[in-house]
Amino acid sequence: MATKLNFNILMERNADKREANLQYEKGVTAFKEGNYKEAADYFEDAARILENYNFVYALALTYSKLQENKKAMEAYVRVYGLVDKEVAAAEKRVKILVYIAREAGALKKIKEAEAYLEKALEVLPLVKDKGREQELREDIVNQKRMLPSMEKVTKKNLMVEAFEKGKAMEERRSYDEAIEEYTKSLEIKETALATFRRALCYQELGRFEEAVEGYARYLKFRGELEQTQISNCYFNLGVCYLELGDYENACTIYSNILKSTYNVSRKSKALKYLQVANERKEVCWILKVDAQKSCEQGAGERSQSTGGDSKGREESCGAVECTGEK
Repeated sequence: MATKLNFNILMERNADKREANLQYEKGVTAFKEGNYKEAADYFEDAARILENYNFVYALALTYSKLQENKKAMEAYVRVYGLVDKEVAAAEKRVKILVYIAREAGALKKIKEAEAYLEKALEVLPLVKDKGREQELREDIVNQKRMLPSMEKVTKKNLMVEAFEKGKAMEERRSYDEAIEEYTKSLEIKETALATFRRALCYQELGRFEEAVEGYARYLKFRGELEQTQISNCYFNLGVCYLELGDYENACTIYSNILKSTYNVSRKSKALKYLQVANERKEVCWILKVDAQKSCEQGAGERSQSTGGDSKGREESCGAVECTGEK
């Protein structure tokens, strides 16, 4: 009975092996014809049926051709686990580690790439052919030299990617998400455009103090900005100061815009905002004067009722703070 059971298991294994080999051969044919997506499917089937070095290596190579770096890296890691750990296989292990590092670099995983190359250097002395060892060493050293430049490219790509995501979020009026993406971009490198767009998002959310700070940072790029961009920034600053109740600064900004711009539409708009700022400033002043009179009158009445002792009371009577209309 046991012999029959073992025979059945052996037959199943042989059937699996035949099926895996069949899928592998189909993959090889598709690969040679340049049908890499189809080849990857066949190699996936072969490796799923039987975890074999050749099957998984072919899969990794195919994903690399397809520039599917994440899948290629995962497959090469599987390959490394299938490589014989004997000294005779040292060269093969070094090459696989270099391939893994290459895919990690393409995935912007620079530190992981460095770690795999260091591991390759540790295995390298086990390679028997010293000429081949030297060739592999030069390849590893060259890849290590390339990593800093890859990191710079990676950072630039990440910066641009975050900025584009921020723009997309801003267009959808998802301002919190836009701020998050613009901040990611600015953490890599501070740029005028990302600084301005983030300040705009703060303004849209009513976070005017942060918007003011953002516009102030934007104006540090004055040397690379056009006059229209500077004027737009000051206009937005004026709006923020109005909302914050800082009418002095708002009046100053809109007065300067009126003096410096020749654009009729902008002049008209600046004049309108200047009038609003002056009106609010006047109202604020009147309220402060009235509050002061009321305070003094109240203090006088209390002084008469207490025989003139008002010490410590005037200090507690403050003027009403005007924050402006919203």
